[in-house]
Amino acid sequence: MRRLLALSIVLVVAFAGAATVPRSADAVVPGAVGQIVFWSDRDMPQGELYTRDFTGGTWERLTWNTAYERESAWSPDGSAIAYSLTVSGPSAIWVMNRYGDLAVPVASDSYDNTEPTWSPDGSRIAYTSDHTASLAYDIWVMNTNGSGKKNLTPSTVSSQDWNPAWSPDGAKIAFTSNRAGYPDVYVMDSDGSNVTNLTKNTTWWDYDPTWSPDGTQIAFLSQRSGSYEELYVITRTVRTSTR
Repeated sequence: MRRLLALSIVLVVAFAGAATVPRSADAVVPGAVGQIVFWSDRDMPQGELYTRDFTGGTWERLTWNTAYERESAWSPDGSAIAYSLTVSGPSAIWVMNRYGDLAVPVASDSYDNTEPTWSPDGSRIAYTSDHTASLAYDIWVMNTNGSGKKNLTPSTVSSQDWNPAWSPDGAKIAFTSNRAGYPDVYVMDSDGSNVTNLTKNTTWWDYDPTWSPDGTQIAFLSQRSGSYEELYVITRTVRTSTR
């Protein structure tokens, strides 16, 4: 799942016309504090998490250890950062404050827990986990302290769901699934009901969805034009995608 990097900075181009940053940064757009949080291997070979003002300026290193930290996400109010951490074996989801302090695990067990993303009201975290008997990856949600974990997309070993993304109003979650064969972009209600395949591509991968600020469009990566990844945008109501 970690090969599917966050789209957030790319979406600044799709929806606002700004410049991109290198994919290796795995950056997430600014929270309420006007900073990006991102991964970089500039100081340690396994990489660490950093913040920086969106317009540039000094890098601030948040993590100082030999673990692998990835997939960071700001809370809506900018006070906390969720991220996945791997020491050895499965990944766990941790939450720390904006300065890198008071880090606590919220999804840490013998299963792989990755790709945390906050609900717009900051009360819940959606994430990807293989916490099932079949070890299939599903979309889960939990409270921000790790309680109330719920599997929204129970599936079998032949079906994998990943890349959760909340709609701006918190009513929907977009995600990637290969339940129809090739990976497609799906959307469901935030309780796991009313699952709909938006892309219905039977030849190439469509994946890594992210919502437009007004919730009417979803951007995603696709190989449908050939072997290279390109950015597409779909209007959710009519299922029409454009490059």
